[in-house]
Amino acid sequence: MASNGSACLGDRLDAILLFLLSCLWIASALVLPSFPSVDLWLAFVFASVSFWPVLVLWAIFPIVGLVLAIRRLRGGHFWRAAAWLSLPAALVLFCFKGAVVGDVARFWLNKRAYDRAVADAHAGRCSADDRRAWGVNINGADCHEPVAIIFAWGGFLSMWHGVVYDAADQIAKPPEERSDAWRQREIGELLACSGASLAFGNHYYRASGNYC
Repeated sequence: MASNGSACLGDRLDAILLFLLSCLWIASALVLPSFPSVDLWLAFVFASVSFWPVLVLWAIFPIVGLVLAIRRLRGGHFWRAAAWLSLPAALVLFCFKGAVVGDVARFWLNKRAYDRAVADAHAGRCSADDRRAWGVNINGADCHEPVAIIFAWGGFLSMWHGVVYDAADQIAKPPEERSDAWRQREIGELLACSGASLAFGNHYYRASGNYC
């Protein structure tokens, strides 16, 4: 009975500790830029003093999880070991799919502002004052039908990444397959060396490339 009670207490303590570490790890991960991206690697190089503690915490929690998983495995506590392995497993998943998950979350968090900008563009409200009221970073916009807008998230020199709203859905096609009318537009020329990598729906695309 005593051993069963100790085992239950150990399971409860493991669960509480794992929950706390997981929450801290997720919180630290949210502080990082979209991962992996050019911005993150620049952050590694130019990290400020306040950024490094977050980076260390983000990296160390999965390592702690792996160490505790090995210790639980050696002690014959297989379910506890499997639970602790969730942290390093999440890190691996984050490394391979973090960019997609982060970009999808970022898009939906900003979608209301994007929809407002798109609605104004379709209504012909595209003046400098109108664009400032959108409250989002715009690298290019063509408010003539079919409307196309570049919502920029970041980049370096001519490289860029972000979201493109394209009512004609031409950005989803290889450059050589886009219509002549779309390619001859100013925004079509601007996006001639860019392409879409993920469709968000309703003519929104995650896109990146170079401004030609």
